[in-house]
Amino acid sequence: MLTAGCGNNTDPELKAMYAEVAEGMDKYEYQCADGGPHVVLPDSQRTTWKGGSVNLLSGNLTGDYARACALLGYMGLIPLGDTHAFVFAGSPPMLSWSKVNDSNAFDFYYIETWDDLDTDAQIDQAIAYANDNLTKTDLAWDLQNSNGITMIFAAEKVGQTVYGELRMAIEPNIYDIYECHYQNEKSSDSIYVYRMIPSE
Repeated sequence: MLTAGCGNNTDPELKAMYAEVAEGMDKYEYQCADGGPHVVLPDSQRTTWKGGSVNLLSGNLTGDYARACALLGYMGLIPLGDTHAFVFAGSPPMLSWSKVNDSNAFDFYYIETWDDLDTDAQIDQAIAYANDNLTKTDLAWDLQNSNGITMIFAAEKVGQTVYGELRMAIEPNIYDIYECHYQNEKSSDSIYVYRMIPSE
């Protein structure tokens, strides 16, 4: 499934492009928007996230959106209630996620660049590379009180989104975060893989 936002764009061809799932993009769920960051919220804190906005006169950011925008790098965790929200920092061109085989682990994919619309195949290649090249970060995500997670554009709130919501069921646990960067040597395909592996 492709969840994409194009703001107030009225171009019928562009709307049709976003309305249909492209061939080569039907194996994984995708999300993209006109900017970022994006956040993944534990079910236990779905309504805690209040989004935010940009003051058009001052340029100042407000609310939880401002906290997400302050994060440097590609990803990180920021406090949310009694746990944390996972943040894809900056303006990710495209995001995706999936479960890892039959385990309780799951992956996030920060798709930085791609050569064609067969992103399913590119993610498959990134997964194969990640299986042998993951590095453990110093981050752990406490999801002991959640049976699921929701990905949204950071300026929005669950239930009030323009760019849509992606939801995934998970097993409650504390997850260690692993990462790697897949760069295809024959193309411009560049994907950052973040794997959540139960620590217990």
